[in-house]
Amino acid sequence: MIKILSFIVVGLFLHNLPVNANASQTKKSTFDTVVERGYLKCGIHTGLPGFATFNSQRNWEGLDVDICKSVAAAVLKDANKVQYYPLDITQRFPALKKGDVDILSRNVTLTASRDTDLDMSMTAINFYDYVGFLTHKKYNVKSSKELKGATVCSLTGAWTVPLITDYFTKINVKFSIIYFDKLDLLIQAYKSERCNVYANDVSQLSIIQSTYLDNNEHHILPDVVFKSPLGPLVRNDDDNWRKIVKWSFYATVAAEELGINSKNVDQPFTDNNEISRLLGRKDFHIGKNLGLDKEWAYRIIKQVGNLEEIYHRNIGKQSKINLERGINNLWTNGGLHYSVIVH
Repeated sequence: MIKILSFIVVGLFLHNLPVNANASQTKKSTFDTVVERGYLKCGIHTGLPGFATFNSQRNWEGLDVDICKSVAAAVLKDANKVQYYPLDITQRFPALKKGDVDILSRNVTLTASRDTDLDMSMTAINFYDYVGFLTHKKYNVKSSKELKGATVCSLTGAWTVPLITDYFTKINVKFSIIYFDKLDLLIQAYKSERCNVYANDVSQLSIIQSTYLDNNEHHILPDVVFKSPLGPLVRNDDDNWRKIVKWSFYATVAAEELGINSKNVDQPFTDNNEISRLLGRKDFHIGKNLGLDKEWAYRIIKQVGNLEEIYHRNIGKQSKINLERGINNLWTNGGLHYSVIVH
């Protein structure tokens, strides 16, 4: 009898214990947080023409900026509902991990270690790049094998450093590295020849050469050292948000493949089921599975554009950079971009 009473007392005690509030609540999704807040928090570069730069109209523009605009158009129905957070190379990953930004769209190379070690998830590759070397023409160097004794400029924490070290060791080239926390300090050191080689993604080298240097005095060596696929990152605790960011980009690729752009997107296209599905003119649309309305992709194309428009506006023939599209073209034009079938 005593044992039975003991069990009853213990049961009543446990039943009346206060429930842990954190355990009883489901964590709010990033989608719900962004919608409730009313704007998207986007982590970008502190200033890299073509990818993220503050223009004369006091607005941010660039390839990475348009990633966030596309997501805002899909989720918030307005591409301008974005607050931008310029982050340097040491701030970028902690800002995403702590939740200070919803997306890190900052000229980031997608690597296996970053995908597995940093508690972050890759979404899509929005720019295909490779690592190369920028140097002064007066050195008369035509190959990286001739860079013996060179002093290489590098940003602190750059992913390229261990790979460049391995590369130079392999080709038996002795070198040294000087580290900088900010890009503008690095450029000044390179211009003054405190360091005489800058190793980074070729797109960034091309931008620096055309924007900050005299093209006639510098050149990028022809060596293709490493592949460098760039794209936005999100935290890995919300797979639906990862899919929203991923498909917001692929909508721009699909639009270019299907011949849709910001100027003709309002045409009926009644004879093409794939276009109708993408634009939400069919009962089925991919946005339904993501918590988005049927016109999510239509708004991206209308407000931001397709991939071709985004590329040429920011870094291609309509920009001061005028970088050849090359491998960043569609697969039908010799590039690497293609969209997954929209169905």
